[in-house]
Amino acid sequence: MVKHHRVIKVKEPDRINVEGGNVSGWFFGELAERIAPQDDMTVDEREEIQNSLLLYTQHTFPGYKADEFHRHVCKRLTEIVTGGEAKYVMLFAPPQTGKSEIVSTRLPSFWLSHNPDLPVGLISYGASLAYRNSRNARSVFESPFYKQIFPEFQKDIVNWRVADWHLYDQKGYTMAAGVGGAITGHGFGLGIIDDPIENWAAGQSETIRESLWEWWLGTFKTRMWEQGSIILMMTRWNEDDLAGRILEREGRVEEGGKWEVLSYSALAEEENAEDDIIKREYGEAIAPSRYSSKYLESLKLDVGDYIWNAEYQQRPSAPQGTFFKIGKINIVDAVPAEICNVIKLDDISGFAPTSIKHGTRYWDLAATEKKTLKKDPDSTSGSLVADHESIYYLLDNINEQLGPYEVQDIIKLTAKVDGKAVRIRIEQEPGAAGKSLIADYIRVLTGFMIEGALASGDKMVKASAYASQVNAGNVKFLKAPWNKKVLAQMASFPQGVHDDDVDSGAGAFNDIASADQWGGKSGSL
Repeated sequence: MVKHHRVIKVKEPDRINVEGGNVSGWFFGELAERIAPQDDMTVDEREEIQNSLLLYTQHTFPGYKADEFHRHVCKRLTEIVTGGEAKYVMLFAPPQTGKSEIVSTRLPSFWLSHNPDLPVGLISYGASLAYRNSRNARSVFESPFYKQIFPEFQKDIVNWRVADWHLYDQKGYTMAAGVGGAITGHGFGLGIIDDPIENWAAGQSETIRESLWEWWLGTFKTRMWEQGSIILMMTRWNEDDLAGRILEREGRVEEGGKWEVLSYSALAEEENAEDDIIKREYGEAIAPSRYSSKYLESLKLDVGDYIWNAEYQQRPSAPQGTFFKIGKINIVDAVPAEICNVIKLDDISGFAPTSIKHGTRYWDLAATEKKTLKKDPDSTSGSLVADHESIYYLLDNINEQLGPYEVQDIIKLTAKVDGKAVRIRIEQEPGAAGKSLIADYIRVLTGFMIEGALASGDKMVKASAYASQVNAGNVKFLKAPWNKKVLAQMASFPQGVHDDDVDSGAGAFNDIASADQWGGKSGSL
């Protein structure tokens, strides 16, 4: 296609005040060279650009270099813009590969030109990034290149702000906001979420991930119109990130779910190019015009496999941890019959043990006055562990923030469900109060094998034997919803905010290991 641009020289305009700040346009001296569109474009050429996000990007960004990755993204987004049907698309790609230039800078004006009555929500992790993206997108609409392609649309000068810029005499506009920002009262025909997580550290924070999930459910989704489309574009930081949670709940298109996933790895991993999303040969870079394969290979060595697989290859995994190498833990849906039977509850709740033949349930109590004064107190945690042929199985975990009487009730109920073959160990505080508490439990749980376990000593020391077995690959978890929380806590131990699940798991393991050492077996005296 012929490039319709020419270089002209213009004088710098007087400085003007825009939204309280002084700006001087795109000029850097008394005279500046700028590229402006020529006016000899044919109708067919204009229509071709109007119906291709790639050509539109190249026209409004002279000199833009497109790799196959960019062409592939533009083709799919063009189909969404012009197709007229609601689409839900996740776009995963490494950082700094040019995805925001397409999705956050060029797509808003391209969308509004085809759907002038369907507003755009432009969201990022923070307001500053969202406003920067909005400012860039707004500049595209104001440029002479845009006017050459879509001359019929004008800006509404009364409603022309970085936070929200409107089309004149149309219902469409673009609104920018950070995650958690005010979007109440607005509805969107297109929702663009560009980088909802700021960085790697934020992606590993359970608190931030939970807050983002609540925002998605309680705020963003309620702002989307029924026939609206959503583009969620991000780098995968964690398997439990926003994309992971959405896919777990709403599913992929190929599995009968809602979401189309476009996942682009930094380096092609498929041996057969036909299996790669953009048909690359093995080891080929995602965007060679920006980063070579050689550079990416060296970067892989610098960041390590864990970060590389998540951030660059879009294959996040559970963090390996330092004290507990939780990547060594295998999640299973069956255990040896010598331990118990296993029942499947449902697809969401996973599996649960039944008819337990032996094991230890250890309770780490967190209902003392000292602990409950914490702003974010630990919970009462009860872990059930059993072993067979030197492999240890974490069969169940209960974790609740409860008062003293509620704690006693849940321990009694759990004991009845576990059965009398399971030994019960309860954290015992030093002194008479601790002894009295254990005596009460022995009284109310007559017939069960129950003992107190003194709560003394360094937590890391008490967890070290358990960690040794985890790190050797000798610990398995029965698949259930509690897996993620326990794994996350183990990964952050001992620096993490909470350690109740680590304490109860280590306590149950230590009891079993002690029984084995003295020739006994878990579940027998």
